[in-house]
Order: sequence, then C-alpha cells, then structure tokens
Amino acid sequence: AGSSSSTAKLYRIVGVQILGILCANGYALCDAKDQAEGVQEFKLCTDFLANLNFAAKEVYAATAEAAGLVLRHQQLEAHPPSPLPPAPSVPASLSVSGSPRLVSSPSGAQASLSMGTSVVLPTPPDSTPLVSSVFSSMLKEKIQSMLSRPRVEYDRVLTCLEKIAAQPESQPFLDLFYNRLFEFLPKLVGEFKAAALRLIELRADVIPELFTRLQPELRKLLTHRDDETQKHTLLLLKKLLPRMTAAQASGHVLGTLVATFSAHPAAECRLVYFDILIWLYENMPELRTDSQVTLNLLRGLSDDDDAISASNFRFWDTYLDERALKRLDQTLSEVYEPGVEQHWLSYATRLLLQLTARTPDFDIPLFEALSASTQYTEMRIDVSWQHKSLPMTPLFSSSQSYEPGSGGETAGGHGGDLLRATQSPEFSATATGGGWASDGSLDPTPSQLFARSQAHLLPPPSAAADRSGSQELMPPPSMRPDVRKRFSRDTVQAEVKTFAMKKNVLLRQAAQLAARNRAARGSQVALYRKYRTGDLPDVRIKPRELLEPLQALARKDATLARLVYTQVFGALVACVSDGREQADVRDTLRRHIELALTASQQHTTPFVACLEAICYSQPDMLLPATVIGSASMRSFNYHLGIMLLEKLIVQRPASDAAAAGKRRRLDWTADEKRTMWNQLAGLYRALGEQDILMGIFQKEVAKHPLTKEALSKELAGNYAGALSCYDQAVELLDQANPDWGSTVPTDEEKRYWETQRLECYGRLASWDALAKNTLEEVGGDLGKLWLPAYQEPMLSYFLRSTLKVDGHWELLWQFLDQAAAVPDKRELLERKYAAESAMAAITRNDLDRAEFYVKRFYEEFLADWERLHAFDFAGRHSKLQSLQKVVEMEEFLELNRREKTYTSLLPIDRLVTSWEGRYPSARLDEETVWDEVVHGRSTLLVKIADRFSSLAPSAERNTLRARLIHARANSFGAECAAALKQRNLYVADQCIRRVLKDKKHVFHFASFHSLVKLYARKAAEAPSLPEQIDKFVKAIRFAEGKKLEDGIATVAAHRGRYRAQLGRLYTELAARCLDAPDTVLDSMRANKLTDDATAAVDAANVTSAQLADRLYTAAHHCLKEAAELSSADSAEAVAGTPPAPIEKQSADEAAAEGHKSLAKAQLAFARFCDDLLRARDDLDAKAVKKSASPALSERSLAQATIANTLEAMYLHDDRASDRFPRLLELLEKYPEHRQLFVDKVGRVPCWMFIRWTSQLMALLDSPQGAAVIGVLLEIAKHYPQAIFFAFKISSEYFRHDATRKLVEPLEKLLRKPQLEDFIKSLHKLTHPEHRFKDAFEAIKHKHAAYVGSKSKADLSAFKDEWRLMVDDVFTKTDVYHGTYGRKFAEQWGPKVFQTYGREGEKALSMPARDLHAAFATLFDGMSKALVPKKGGRAKLHEHSGWLSEFEQSDQLGGDSIELPGQYTGRGKPQPHLHVCVASFDPDLLVMGSIRKPKRLKIHGSDEKDYAFLVKGGEDLRLDQRIEQLFGVMNEVLRADAAAAKRRLRITTYQVVPMTSRVGLLEWVQDTRPVKEVIERELCKQAGVRYGDDAAAAKARSATQLSAMDGNRVLAEMRNAFASKWPTKEGVAAYKGLLAYGPRAEVLKAMARAYEVTPGDLLKNGIMALSTSPETYLSIRAQFARTLSVLCMASYTLGIGDRHLENFLINLSDGSLIGIDFGHAFGSATQLLPVPELMPFRLTRQFTEFLQPLDTDGLLKNNMVHALTAFSNGRDFIMNTADVFVKEPLIDWEKNARRIGIDVTADPTSVPRRKMQIMKRKLTRGNPAYIMLAELKESTHTRQPDLIQALQKIVTGDRKENKRAQVGEHCASIQEQVECLMDHAQDPNILGRTWEGWAPWV
Repeated sequence: AGSSSSTAKLYRIVGVQILGILCANGYALCDAKDQAEGVQEFKLCTDFLANLNFAAKEVYAATAEAAGLVLRHQQLEAHPPSPLPPAPSVPASLSVSGSPRLVSSPSGAQASLSMGTSVVLPTPPDSTPLVSSVFSSMLKEKIQSMLSRPRVEYDRVLTCLEKIAAQPESQPFLDLFYNRLFEFLPKLVGEFKAAALRLIELRADVIPELFTRLQPELRKLLTHRDDETQKHTLLLLKKLLPRMTAAQASGHVLGTLVATFSAHPAAECRLVYFDILIWLYENMPELRTDSQVTLNLLRGLSDDDDAISASNFRFWDTYLDERALKRLDQTLSEVYEPGVEQHWLSYATRLLLQLTARTPDFDIPLFEALSASTQYTEMRIDVSWQHKSLPMTPLFSSSQSYEPGSGGETAGGHGGDLLRATQSPEFSATATGGGWASDGSLDPTPSQLFARSQAHLLPPPSAAADRSGSQELMPPPSMRPDVRKRFSRDTVQAEVKTFAMKKNVLLRQAAQLAARNRAARGSQVALYRKYRTGDLPDVRIKPRELLEPLQALARKDATLARLVYTQVFGALVACVSDGREQADVRDTLRRHIELALTASQQHTTPFVACLEAICYSQPDMLLPATVIGSASMRSFNYHLGIMLLEKLIVQRPASDAAAAGKRRRLDWTADEKRTMWNQLAGLYRALGEQDILMGIFQKEVAKHPLTKEALSKELAGNYAGALSCYDQAVELLDQANPDWGSTVPTDEEKRYWETQRLECYGRLASWDALAKNTLEEVGGDLGKLWLPAYQEPMLSYFLRSTLKVDGHWELLWQFLDQAAAVPDKRELLERKYAAESAMAAITRNDLDRAEFYVKRFYEEFLADWERLHAFDFAGRHSKLQSLQKVVEMEEFLELNRREKTYTSLLPIDRLVTSWEGRYPSARLDEETVWDEVVHGRSTLLVKIADRFSSLAPSAERNTLRARLIHARANSFGAECAAALKQRNLYVADQCIRRVLKDKKHVFHFASFHSLVKLYARKAAEAPSLPEQIDKFVKAIRFAEGKKLEDGIATVAAHRGRYRAQLGRLYTELAARCLDAPDTVLDSMRANKLTDDATAAVDAANVTSAQLADRLYTAAHHCLKEAAELSSADSAEAVAGTPPAPIEKQSADEAAAEGHKSLAKAQLAFARFCDDLLRARDDLDAKAVKKSASPALSERSLAQATIANTLEAMYLHDDRASDRFPRLLELLEKYPEHRQLFVDKVGRVPCWMFIRWTSQLMALLDSPQGAAVIGVLLEIAKHYPQAIFFAFKISSEYFRHDATRKLVEPLEKLLRKPQLEDFIKSLHKLTHPEHRFKDAFEAIKHKHAAYVGSKSKADLSAFKDEWRLMVDDVFTKTDVYHGTYGRKFAEQWGPKVFQTYGREGEKALSMPARDLHAAFATLFDGMSKALVPKKGGRAKLHEHSGWLSEFEQSDQLGGDSIELPGQYTGRGKPQPHLHVCVASFDPDLLVMGSIRKPKRLKIHGSDEKDYAFLVKGGEDLRLDQRIEQLFGVMNEVLRADAAAAKRRLRITTYQVVPMTSRVGLLEWVQDTRPVKEVIERELCKQAGVRYGDDAAAAKARSATQLSAMDGNRVLAEMRNAFASKWPTKEGVAAYKGLLAYGPRAEVLKAMARAYEVTPGDLLKNGIMALSTSPETYLSIRAQFARTLSVLCMASYTLGIGDRHLENFLINLSDGSLIGIDFGHAFGSATQLLPVPELMPFRLTRQFTEFLQPLDTDGLLKNNMVHALTAFSNGRDFIMNTADVFVKEPLIDWEKNARRIGIDVTADPTSVPRRKMQIMKRKLTRGNPAYIMLAELKESTHTRQPDLIQALQKIVTGDRKENKRAQVGEHCASIQEQVECLMDHAQDPNILGRTWEGWAPWV
C-alpha cells in the first residue's frame, strides 16, 4: 500500500514472483473459478498494478515482468499456438536458484531484479493484435499515467516497458506507446536512449514509416557517444534496410556509418556495422561501385576482432569466383583498394588458399600410417615463446643426438640411441614459457620437453624462495640474536633501511614478473595439430592441417604472405597449358598490377615487393619504368626495383605479331631507354651507390665534354672543380644561342647540370649560395616547391640551406607557417622533414613544437627502418646518419625542460662534453653528414647561450659563454679535420675560418695547426708548379711568423707538433726545388722568408742541388727537434706531471697521450729520413746524391730511420711496425748500424715482430743473422709455436755452417717432439705414390750428379737421398703410416728393391734412360692402383695412424698443439687462451686434383671444428707470402678513405708452410669454384644432374667447359695454324697461332665463340643461389668489389694461371677469393709454354654478370680507388715483398736457369728484377710496356718469330686499344686502369690463350 519498508518490499516481491510463476505455467490471473470464490479481477489487477508505482525498482521491475507474463497468457488463450509450442521461458527473476542480481547497464545503473541479462535478444515481431482485456486496459492506463506526469520518470517507464516486452507474445502491447516514445526519444540520454531504441527495435517491422520518423534523429543516434545506443541504432537500422531504397541508404546512412564505425572501438558495434555493409553489397548492386562499401568490407578482413574478420572473410569467400584463375584476377582487381593496401597481402593470400578447402583432397592424408616396428629417434624442439626467434628443427630430424636419461626404450623395445618416440610439443596459452611464475598466469612446472632449453632462464633458488615467500631476506645484524650487540647497531634507522630494501626488491620482482607475463600473453600460440598418437608419431597429415596454419600465419606475417602469394600466382599461371592463353592471362594480370601500383597511395613495402617480385619472376610481365621507379622509391623496395629495371633494359619489349600467335621482338626507343636509365639511376642514388650512379651517367647520360669532366671531378671528390664545370654549363644554358661545339647536350644532361650544381653547393657547404640558387630555380615562388616536379630535391635543398643561414630564418618560418595550414603539406613535413622542422622550431624558440617534431621523426625513422631490407647496408647506414643531430636536439630539449632556471654550469658542461666526444666517422661519413651535425650543434649552443646567459650570475656568465664558444670551435675544428681527410678543401677552409672567428682574441694552436695543414694541402693540389711553390713558401712564412706565440713557445707538445709541420713544409718545397730552383728562389726572396734556409737565399749563384740540400737540412732540423721535444714532453707526462694545456687528464691519460705524440713525431722524422734515402736509391730521381750536411749523409739518415722507427715501435705504434721490413733492408745495406739495431730492438716487445717472422727468418742465413737472432730467441722463449713452422722450413735451406751454429740456441728452444710428430703425420697424408714420385725426382738429380762425377760425395748424397725415400715410403714398420701406406709398402717395396736394389745399388749402374724408363713403368702401375681415382671420402687411419689415434688428453706432460694461424702480431698473444688441437676427425675428404690433397678436420679445445687442406709435395711459402701481401694490401685499403668507404678488401685465408714438402691451408667454408658454378648452370640448362658419382659424371661430360661450342670454334681456328709452326710439339697449334695468326681472324673466331656461348651462365648460377633480389644485388656488388680489388692485387703481384678453378666464390656474400698462387710475379708470362698475355682475368662471364651496368660503374671506379691506395702505400707493400729477395724460393732459381739467367753469383738478382717490375706497376707504368719487359726475360726469347709476334700482340692496335695510345707511363691511375681493362679484355689476346684457361667463358 505504498510502503517502502524492507518488509513490505519483500512481501511484494514474493507475491509478484508467485503470480509470475503461476502465469508462466499456464494459470490465468483471475479465471472464472477465482471469481466464483470471490476474487474480483478488477481489484486484483488494481492491487497488482499498484506495485508499478512502488518506489523500489526491484518491485516495479518484477511487477512489469509478471505483467508481461499475464499478457502472454491472455494472448496464448486467444490465439492458441501450434500443436508443438515452444516451452515457455521462465523469467530469470522468477528463478528459485541464486539471489537476485541487478542488471547492469553501460553506466552501471540498476535496471531490474533479474538473474540473467536485461537485454532480450530481438525475436521476430508478433503481428497478432493485442487481446483486449481488463488487465491490458488497466496496464495501459497505468503506463499512460506515468507518461502524463509533469516530470516523467523515464527510468520507471522504460524499465516497465522492457520487462513487459520480455515475452514475444506481449510485445504488441508496445504498439500503444510508440508515438510517445518517438516524442521523448530526443530528450533521452545515456542508458534511457538505449532502452528506448531497444523497444523500438522490437517492433521495427510493424511500425509504419519508421525510417521517416527516425530520420531526423538518425545521424545523432549513430554518432552518439554511448556504445549501447550506437549498437541498438545499428540493429534498428539493420531491420530497416529491406524497406529502404539505395538512394536512402547512400544519401542518409552510408556516409555517417562509414565515418563513425569504420574504426569504432566497440567490437559489437563493428560487427553489426559490417553486417549492414554486407547486406548492402549483396542486395543493392548500385552500391557496389561505391568505394566506401568495398573499402570498408575489405578493412573488415583485417579487423582485430576474430568474429568480425571471420564474418567478412566468409562473405568474400562466398562472393568471389570459385575458379582459381578468376579469383586470382579478382584479388588484384575487385578486392584491392589503396586504403587497405597494408592488409591486402594477408587477406588476398588467405582467399586464394581457401579454395583448397573445396577440393576433395583437403581431408585425405598425405602419408600412410607407420607400422609399429618403425624405429624413431628422439629430438627436442624448443617451442618456448622466449626463444621464438630460434629456428625449429623438423620433428624427425636425424641430426639430433640422444642424451642419456632423456627417454626410455624405443617402440620396438630396443635400447641404445633410439628413443621411444618424438617429443610431443605441448603448447599452453603461453607455450609453457615461464615455468617459475607463481601467480597462476603461467604453468608453474615446466614440462620435461623444455627443461633443458629453459634451465638457464630459471632464477636461483634464493630468488625463487623470495618470490614464494618461503624465505626472507637476511635481516641485518641488529635483528639477529646470534650476533653480539657490540658488533651491531640496533637502531630503528637500520630496520627501516632493511625493510625498504626488501620492499624495493619485491617491487622490482613484481615488475619483472608483470613484464614477463605481458610478453608471454603477447606470444600466445594456437595449436592446430599434435603430431603424435600415444607413443607413436602421427604422420597421417592432411592438407587441411598444413594449409590452415599457413593461412593463419599469412594473416599475421606479411613477409610469409608475400612469399605464398607469389608462389601461388606463378603456379596458377603455369597451369594454363595453351601458350597464347597463358600470354593473355599474364597480360591481363600485368595490367591489374600496373593499375594497382599506380593507384597505390601508401606504397607499403610488402605489397609493392610482392607485385614487383611477380613481375620479375614471370616472363613478359614488363611494367613501365616510371611505375617501377616511383613504386620502388616510395616503398623502399630499391633492390627489387633495380632488378626489374635492369631486366627491362636487358629484355626487349614484346608485341603481338599477326602471324600464328608468335611474338616479335622490338627495341626500345631512345626516350624509353633514357627513362629507364634515369629511373635506375634514381634507385641507385637512394642506395648511396655513387660509383654506380656515376657509371650510369658516364655511359648513358654524359654526352657533352663538360658533363664528362664534371663527373670525373665528382668521382675524385673535387666538388669545387665539378661546380665550376656545372656553372659553365648553366651559363651556356642561359644564353640565347649557346655554342655547344660538336656535341649538343640532351635534355637529361641539362636537367642533370641544374640539379648537380645544387648538389655540389651542398657538398661544399655553400648554404647561402644553395638557398639563393634554389629560389632562382623556382623563380622566387616558394609554392612551386610543393609541386612534384620541384619537390625532389628542391624542397630538401631549401629547408637544409635556409636552416644553416640565420639570415634566411624569417623566410623559412613564413614558409613553414603557410605549409602548416594545409593538411597535405603539413603531413609531408612531418613525415619526411621532421628533423628540419624540429630545428626550425628551435630557431624560433618554439620548444613544444620541436618536441613534437622530434617524436614524429622517431616514429618515421622506426617505420622506415622496418621497411629497409637487411642487405640494404647503404640505406641503413644513411638512415643512421640522420640520428645524431636529432638525438642532440632531444638532449637540448631535455636540458631546457629539466633546467628551468640556471643552477650551475655543471649540467650544461656535461651535455656539451658529451657532444664533444661524439662525431661522425671521418672515414665512412660524407662531409654533408658532418655539416648537418656541426651546424645543428652550433645552433643549439647559441640557443643555450641565449637562454642561460641571462639567467646565470654575472660572475659565471663569461665562463658559460667561453665554454660554449670553445665547444663550437672544437666542433668546427673536428669537421675541418674530417674535410681534410676527405680532400674537401673548400669545406675545410670554411670550418677553419669559423674556428678562427670564435678564437679571434686568443691563439688557438689546434686551429693554427689545421690552418697550416690546409695551406699545405691547397699548395700540393695547385694546378701548376709555380703556384704550388708560391703557396708552400707563403705557408712557411705564415708558420714561421707564429713561432713566438705563447701557445707554441711555452708548450713543448705544441712546439713539437709545430716543428714537425714546418719540417713537412720544407720537405715539400725541397722536392719541388729539384724541378724549378729559380722559381723557389724567386718566391722565397719575394716573400722575404727568414728562416732556417736564409743562407741558401743569400748565397749567390746557388745551384738547385745546393738549395735543395739546404731546404732538406732545414726540414731535417725541424723534424729532429720535433722528435726531441715530443720525447721530453712524453717523459714529463710519464713522470706524472701533465703538460700545461692538458688540465683535465689523469696522469695515465697524459702518459698515453704523450707516448702517442712522441711515437708520431719519431715516425715522422724516420719517414723523412727514409724518403730521402729512397730518393737517392732511385736512379730516375733528381735527388741530391751527396749532401754538404753531415746530418743528410746516407749513414746518418739510415741511423735516424732505424733508431726512430724502433723507438716508435717501443711505444706500440702500429704504423711504425708496418715499416719494420724496411729496417731489415737498411740493416743489410748499412751493416755498421747493426749494434744500434740490436740495442733498439731489444726494447721492443717481441710479439710485435711475429707478423714479420718470414722476413726475420730470411736474414738468418745472411751476415745480418746475428742482429735478428735475439728477436727470434725472445719469441721462441715466450711464444715458441708462433715461429716453429717458419723456422722448420727455413732451416732446410741454410747454406752456411756459421748459420747452423748461430741458430743452435733457437733450435734447442724449438724442440717440440709433439709438433715434429704432427708434421710427419701430415706428410703421410700425401699418397705414397706421390711421395715416391717426389723422392725419385731428387734421386734422379743425385744419380745424374754421381754418373757425371763418380765422386764419393755424390755417391754419399745419392745414398742419403735413397735412404730417405725408403724410410718415408717403404718402411712397413713406420708408426706414422696408415693402413694404406703399409699396404703400399708391402705391395710395391719388393718391386722397387728388385728393380733398383735394396740400397739403390742397381740404380747406380743404370744409365739415366733405363733409370727413368723403369721408374715410368713402376709409377704407371702405382697410378692405376691409386685409390680413390677422382676424389671422395676416406678414413684418417688409412693414411695416418698417429693422427687417428691422437687425443690431447692422453698426452701427459706434453705441450699442446696450438691451432695454426692464431699469432697475428697485432696484439700481445695470450697462448693460454689459444685453441689447441684436441683430436682429429676420423673422416678425410680427398680432392680430385692430381696430387689428391685432403681436407682434415681438427677438433679444437673450444669444442669447435676447424677444417684445413693438407697439401703435400709443395713449398707453400709462395702462397703464404702472397696471402701476407694481401693482408698488407688490406691494411693499405683500410687506411685509404675512398677505398674504406667502398669497403674494398681482399678475402684472405691462413697458409701454414711446415716443411718444403707439406703445409696447411685454411679451408674456406661455404665456397664453390667459379667453374663449378658455371658447369652446374650448364647442367641445369641441359637437364642433367650435377654430381660426383660415376653416372652423373658421365651424364655431364657434355656440359663441361672443354666440351662447349666456344672451345670448339677456337680449336678449329687454332688447329689451322699447327702446321705453320716448325716443330711438332704439344703446343704447336698455339705457337703457330701466336706467331702467324692474323688479328682479324682471331677477332672473328672470338665473336663466333661468344655467339655460341651463353653469356649469363655465371649470372644465372649466382641468381639461383640467391634467396631474394636484395641478396642477389648484395652478392653482385660484393662480387664486383672483390673482383676489382683482386684484379689490381693480382696485377701488382703478377699472379697468373687464373683459370676458373682458381677462383672461389663465397656463397654467403658473393666475395671472390683467389687461390693457388703457383704462378706469381710474371712467371705465367715468362715460363708457360703458352704464355699468359693478359694482366688478370676479366672475361665475358665476369662482365656479363654485371649487366646491364657497364664495367665503369661496378669495376673501373673501384679499380681506380684500389690501385690508388696500392700506389700510395707502395713502400709498405714493397717492404713486405722484400722477403722474396732475402729468401728466394728454390723454384725461382730453377726458373731462372730455364730462362738462361745465371744466379750462382747472386741468387737475389731475379727477385730484385721482379721487385723492380712491381714498382713500375705501382708508379703508373703502362701494363703493355711492363709485360714487354717480362717477355724479354722469358723462355720465348729463344724463338725470334714468336717473341716478335708476342710483342706486337701485347702492344695492341693503336686504333683499337687504349694501351697502344698511351706511352710508357700513364698520365693518371685512371688511365692506367683503362689500359689494364683494355689489355685484359682484348679478344686478340684471349683468342690465342690456352684452352684450359677457358678464355671464351
């Protein structure tokens, strides 16, 4: 009765519930029986409905729900249901279980007394009219009364209506109130509006004109912020769709829907939204053309919600065609939209794969079940989410080893290494990744499967105990009763500290655990299949079980999706068998791809990569060059774009011919070619490949002489000279009628002039000029900078240049403000120019905006970095270069944010100090990078000064400004030094001027030093000799004028550097004095030079020699004083008293700095003295032979060179160590300095000489042996194995008894029995057949000597040699023999003894002919029995018992055998850390060459395997020395800035000669001979399997190089000249061709050979080994780099015999590796029967590999840089090569006798001549003239006709060959390289070359 007490409420609720239960079970509210019993229906209804006015919501909600049940009962009575009616739904609120629950709404308000959800799922509306009754009428009146109140309780009304309508039969009751609902719907908010919409939704199908009534509010409802309101509006709209027209849907609904719900956060709303779009797409065809519908349906495929994604996927899968090719077409057309490009690969791949589900084979197992008797091997798979980056090994891999205890018996009951079954990968939600977590989020007990792989991840027990709470931290002593009080402080502070520490530990552990759990949740996996059933693996794999996971992966991984889509694309197209139809299909798909790439807006990397990869892999799918270039550039797919464009250039276009469906090839037009090359150049520019870029322009763009000259200067780094050329060209462009001369430039050239002119301004840091010229290019209209034609690169030029010049800042700010108002422009600035925008904001003190741009920069940087391929080294390096300036901006902003006021100088000083220690690389980073960093830093320093100077106290203000000015000066000084190293003198000059401006009030020595260095560099590069002299004289006068400055006069370190610099100036001037003494005198007098050379100036009639002598004396005095001053300064630093200017250094730092300065000064003095000595040794030089000054005598110079170089070595200067071989040469020439050498060497650490062991050993058998024996003894004491093998082989050739006595102490130190056994055992690895042959060759010589002399000495020598042979080969009891050797001795020993006698006595009586004939018979039989014939596998015990049984652990008390090659001499060795030999692998790999060398694997003590090739019967010292020279050349390349920037180097390997008969070569892994690569490709093209077995070898015999048609063509030509050679020898045809073959006929034959030989064999072979276009281009670039360096190194060292088996290609990176240097220093030209007349190998396969790029881009420029570096470092190279003179090889002596040179008197005469040849090569000698000199000392001089013909062939044709047009000396190294390339590629030479060299390949 209106009471709201709890008792009344309870009674009412119970009563209502009882009534509801009765009605739900078919009882009427008041039937006739009730009325008969006195129950009045009206009264009952009144009392019942009165509860609707009750205050408590639980009461009126339950009453309304019961009322709905009453209405339902009345409806069912009036309209009975079907015979099988559904069971009535009992309201949850009337349930007897549980307690009532308030239904929650989005806002959390209480809605009803219900156990279930309050939202009733919509059911089909009941069209049955409401039955009129007393109850319905009263209920209607009750609701109307609620609505008629002045203040309507919307909560009560809507709750009651919802509860009444909970039963579908009672919903017609709602029709009575819809008019009122529509009236107050706009007034409702929040949950009330959602409730009203739910009510309208229930009767949406019967409400008339519902859309019209909702239309005014529809937009507001759809954009409402409440998710529930939006969801029910969508559901209501979904019901309205069938009654709407397409115009209504498009005009009133679609736009709002898309704008609101395409990215709605609520998945429920998005689900309904996509259902609406699907309905519209299916039922309103007019809307299918609306891109909004298609675009958003495609977006739904990649929705984060799985249900939405699956729903959309089902729709598209149903909608698209079921035919595979048609669906493939649709994926490129109908389901591609630029807006969803980032997800296209994912869903397109899945839609294609989904077709497989319709095939009957989808669920048919691929394999039959395995039998129970099958045995399985256990393997472990680490499926931990923490190791998800590790590769997973296949489940049944046989490579996995068994571990005891990890499993039981096998299924077959067998024990041993076979386990029961494979492990079952048990995936949990986190793949059982964190077993130790205790919070229940992860499995607390890791399975045994992961126990081993995760053992290292488990925390220590104490930490685990802490986490579980079972163990607490150790309390402090004060809290422990076992600690006496007098030893502790029982204070509250200690307790607080302890608990605080414990709390911090717990918090840190909790944070780590939370982070771990987050990572685990993010790494969840889905298990699609288990591959085991019980104890056995389950291999009945269905295609479904492979394809479904593949689809899932494709959805997550764009890279995988790209690979799958590309493969499916190719497979589907290949299924079209008809050629014409297939071509049509390709053409259609190509058009779709072109349209997609053109329409693309985002140009996402995987999308563009996929389409470009398809076009590259499919024939005749050529895209326009502009499309390729644009798409590749914007998507960062530079490599793929390059591959496509190169394919486009090489492959001619195809067009349909009229006849028979054939395709006719056309050629590109000139415009098309230019477009292709321009696009290709753009991509190479983006990659930073400047050399290739220059090569393209030189070949395809540069036609005018000005362009060629400018390009040449740019390549040399002379940007000022290039700018001058471009200025001339642009001036001609501005003329009305320019005089172009004979060559009219192309339009591309003209555009190139304009852009490169601006680029040169940037390279020269002429920012003001760049800004002005950029404005001129756009005609002063900055709006043009946004146009596509000007945006690249004009916008970048404008931003960069105006930022650098503060006078342009106002213009820049205005430009940026205008751009910020336009969204597209603003977005471009944020995306591409965030760094520039940030700096611009800093210049105007808008730090908040600067912070925003910095954040945007990092976002874009990460996005770009993700798109860059791992092999895009240049792109990644370029990206990283942009980081430093932004990081410094961020640090500046952080300083301003942290330091609101000035507190002290410390924070600023700390920041500035960190900047001063952080610079780009002078070697690898271009000057533009330096300038960006330094100019940006300068601006930041100014801003710091502006902000903090006013805040700082007046006492610190000057200190602050001085610190900042000093930092800015240091930055510009560092940039100046870098510019000097990069030879950019213009920038260096600008920088030094900035430094001098900052230091104008104080003398700054570093600035002065840089300025003098700049003057010297400018003088050296002046165009004429008089100008050079004048500049050097002025530089000396300037330097002399500063000698009294306090910064020089009072600081010893500065004075030393000053005198050293002055000495170098005098040296340069003296060198030029020899050519122009009068000019030097005039310039010195004109400049009034008063210095150390005054006497020379004042003297009358002074000669050039005298003047040069005085100038050299002045230089000597300066440099000597510099060394003495540095020595004093170093001593002061070591004593702990740092020099005055070094205030902040510690004593140790000062000492190190002093040592470095001293070493530098001493080395400079030594180099000066040595250079003078070399000049006097050079017969062609004009140097003074004798000097009036004693200091310049040769002895004094040699003494100073030796002493100062060794002093620098004592200070650990590596450059001084490089010059040590030169000291050995001086020691030989000036023996009087031996004691000085010995004294100084004794102070140098002996390990510094290890790298020169060969040079030291070479001197032992000479008079200088006593001087170097001490060094070797020291090395032997500390590092015996460093020189053991070198001494072993050198001692075999000692000729003097005195030497043997001298080395006795050394020999004693180097007695290592285990090493001796090792050498003997390695010797036994050579087949005994070959050892017998080698030994018998020596016996033949001894036999001949004895037969000729009959002397006892020769007899003894013969017997000794015979005994050595017997002991080595035929002693069966030799413990070093293997089973093969013993068997050989047993089989052939008796036969040899029978033939020659046991002691060789029969041989002594044999004539030489019989001796040789008997040997030939024996050896022929041995060769036939030799095993294996062509190489293969062998067991180690067959060839060496000692090696097979060796175990280091068994060698008690013996020295370990260190792995060879660990002593480099570059650092102090640590033998205890060296890898030692533990044992040897039992298997050998026998090579197929004649000598059968063997690969031996050594098991190292570090548990790694090391492979070596054991070669017997050869002296490997030549190979070792060549590799050493290669190492020296690598050091020279690293020191050269241009070569280092291009990463030019030679791949080297270890060579360890042990004796003259055996040695080790490092086995280079992952390599393959170039010949094998080519022959594999030939087999592939012929359809023949490549293999080593007999069947494969027989099948591929026709694909060997010798069987190629090219060889046949050349052989036919060659054989025609065999009869013309007078003697019948094996090479008669070659000599006849060389002597009498006409040039024209040879050229014609070579052309035919090229025609019948595919030129792309190597290219295709390498491409087949590449995993992607990126790797292919990386391999090609590395191949070109190493080829260019190897060519120059081979030419320098005269390495010949470069057939294709002597080149290895590294399969991992494409490096070319040279091997087998048996012919070096010109021997291939001088000694081979068919001489090699080319300087190196550069044949067609090598050059075609680089196509379409010319050799200029990839080879020539690198060759120029490499040879330039070698030429500059020739002293170092030749000093190292001097070992050939000191210790000539025995083979050289033999070869000299063959040539006819007597070396008895002077064994070094031949090596000296070879060194002279090398020097000519390194001093720009014409290679043709050098080869002519080699031919004059060859075996061919005995044949006059041949030698004359050879000279003519080598010289070349003056009309055709570059080398014939140049004199004996080349004008430049570039010209020398051009001559070399002409020489190497001359077909007239190649056509006459030995066929084994394969010149046609």
